Amino acid sequence: KRAATRGRLTTAAGAPIPNAEVTVLARPSMAGGAYAAEATVRTSATGEFAYTAAAGPGRILDFHYPGDDTYKHADDQVTLRVPAAVTIKVNRHSTRNGERVRFTGKLRGRPYPTKGKLLDLQAYYRKRWRTFATPRAGRNGKWAYKYRFEATRGTVLYKFRVRARATSDYPYELGYSKVTSVRVSGR
Repeated sequence: KRAATRGRLTTAAGAPIPNAEVTVLARPSMAGGAYAAEATVRTSATGEFAYTAAAGPGRILDFHYPGDDTYKHADDQVTLRVPAAVTIKVNRHSTRNGERVRFTGKLRGRPYPTKGKLLDLQAYYRKRWRTFATPRAGRNGKWAYKYRFEATRGTVLYKFRVRARATSDYPYELGYSKVTSVRVSGR
């Protein structure tokens, strides 16, 4: 989602600096991320400015005033924290013990890590979420995993989700997929 930010450019004494240009620099929240100019904004008569950051990865916004003959340069930062978004689908919602189901999905936020992104496939079991597989989302963001049910007795409705953990090579915070379910008929 987009994120609105506001600020005010003043002198050290608190007087507004009107009609000044402020450059917005952005650096992705990941190892090796570099600053790049994202936009420029202009202050009002009261020194106020506003900027709406586009939807995208977690990043640090640096609001930079270069200064002039009268005033020194100034800058301040805002950190945008964005949870990872990942989807989950199952090829069938009902199966028998001993059969396989295929889970698929996609990591939605770019840029994807060059070596892919490790995910946690979790099942809700005994009153908590437990990781039972760690599929890897490829360089296109897609992931898949096949699972065979082997120990189900009676009929059980299992709930599943995917967790994407925060890592230094992916500019997103911890995030989860929606929950999907599979009804398994056992012995």
